[in-house]
Amino acid sequence: MDNTLTPAHAFNACPLLYHTILLLATLANPNHSLTWALSQTVNSVAPQHALSPSKSVHLVQAFLLLATWPQTSPQGATINDQAWMYVGVATHMAQCLGLHRSFLSSEYSQNQPEPNEGTRREWVRTWVGCFIVGQFLSTALGVNPIISEDFTIQNAPALLSPTTSSSYDPALSLLLDKLKMARVGARITGLLSSCPNSSSGLAEVGDNLAIFRVLQGDVQEVEASLLNTDEARGLSFLWVKTQLYSYALHDGMLPHAARNEFVLRGFESAYHFLEGFQATLSTTPLCLLPALHPFSAVCSWMFVFKTLYSRYRMVLDFAATEQTLIDVQKLMASKSQSRGDFCWRAGIYMENLLQDAKNNENNLGEPFLGIRSRMAAGLYFDGLNRLTELTTSRDTSFSSFETKVTFASPISAPISSLHSSPFFVLGRPLHTSNLSASSTRLPSGEADVHGVLGRESIC
Repeated sequence: MDNTLTPAHAFNACPLLYHTILLLATLANPNHSLTWALSQTVNSVAPQHALSPSKSVHLVQAFLLLATWPQTSPQGATINDQAWMYVGVATHMAQCLGLHRSFLSSEYSQNQPEPNEGTRREWVRTWVGCFIVGQFLSTALGVNPIISEDFTIQNAPALLSPTTSSSYDPALSLLLDKLKMARVGARITGLLSSCPNSSSGLAEVGDNLAIFRVLQGDVQEVEASLLNTDEARGLSFLWVKTQLYSYALHDGMLPHAARNEFVLRGFESAYHFLEGFQATLSTTPLCLLPALHPFSAVCSWMFVFKTLYSRYRMVLDFAATEQTLIDVQKLMASKSQSRGDFCWRAGIYMENLLQDAKNNENNLGEPFLGIRSRMAAGLYFDGLNRLTELTTSRDTSFSSFETKVTFASPISAPISSLHSSPFFVLGRPLHTSNLSASSTRLPSGEADVHGVLGRESIC
């Protein structure tokens, strides 16, 4: 958005944008006296604008804010459904206005004046916002993004660089960092889950390993560019990494010899996401986080959970990892504001899956996902399927999982340096960065990880 926009100008330009910004500002203060009234205004006015012939860049921005921080209390994961509807409205309205072709915008609206440099840059920022929000939300639903890369997305850094000033703009820098992540996420989706010859969208083994290597290089390149920034350890980037490695949990996606590497790399990324999520919630109210983050936390929790209760357990620090799973379950439950909200359901979801895993600890195998058509979101829906199986089985101990949840105080979580390691070999932590992609040579006397995992490459 235009950071020079005053409250009066914002209200005159777009009342919905004005009220949305005010509503999000009140969330920093729990039980703010204006929150309820503003949420009623926004939630009643926003749908009316979705089909209105009146369109503007400010309306697009309002819908992008509502897609990132939905302000109703839908049941369970459907909060992402609502966010997806909002980003869809924003994206299609932006296309109607020609924001994706800012230099040719007059071809989309005869009444639109020729934009100056400042206006054109605002349009480019808004279109980039549509791409970023759409890409991140698409992974939560497990569907392909609404839009693909175009000239504006590929050339955004040049188009957004001011020609009259060279001063550092932190907001622009953050936007471009998010764009790097979104572009890698779009490549992951496009190359691994958009096969037209597959009913699930997933490509067969074929050249998948080569594709994984290319995408891994893309992720590492972005990580290097984010070095020494908060984004390098941020939840958005860790989610992109987890998104890539989650494909290793689909049976048949990778040759057997390469599976260990990508499963364990994914485990580490997901583990660090949980560390970062706990640290963030120790200082930031949940309502101020984008709606995607709690959902991504559950997916990351599932990655760690499935890997821990599989044949990979023997190279993991079991006690510390299991305690992390329990801590995150308690944290999610403690953040519930009402029966039926996402955190309420997540607390139940995690508690019962942990109980089920403990009841079946003697049957450890591959951590494969049964859901094949939902991309990284398959992590979440795989857990839901397991809970459905439990509720319909003869084991009545799970029949009431919907009403059972433990509310606990938020745990204190130190800021993670990401130097902690979830891997364990004979009493000492083992970090994946210390392992070779082709072979693993451990000091004399230590466990041979290849032998433990069937002589496969693990890193």
